[in-house]
Amino acid sequence: MSQDDTAAGRSEPTTTDEIRAEIEETRAELADTVDRLSEKLDVKAQAGRKVTEVKQAAMERRQPLLIGVSIAGSMVVLLVVRRVRRRKRS
Repeated sequence: MSQDDTAAGRSEPTTTDEIRAEIEETRAELADTVDRLSEKLDVKAQAGRKVTEVKQAAMERRQPLLIGVSIAGSMVVLLVVRRVRRRKRS
């Protein structure tokens, strides 16, 4: 245990069980740290996540765009049909 731990209010383990518990806690923290570092260093996985993220963002933007284009196209067709009908009446 470091001086920082003692200053933070943690006391030195006194029994075998306390020492074992501290070792297990340290191992768990170390395993977590190693996992996080491994994840940061896995460029292929990071690239895959980024590709998925970009695809999802593109799909989210695409749908409203398609709806807008469909509405605009429908309006153009409606205007053309009205003009054609007006010309036939004249």
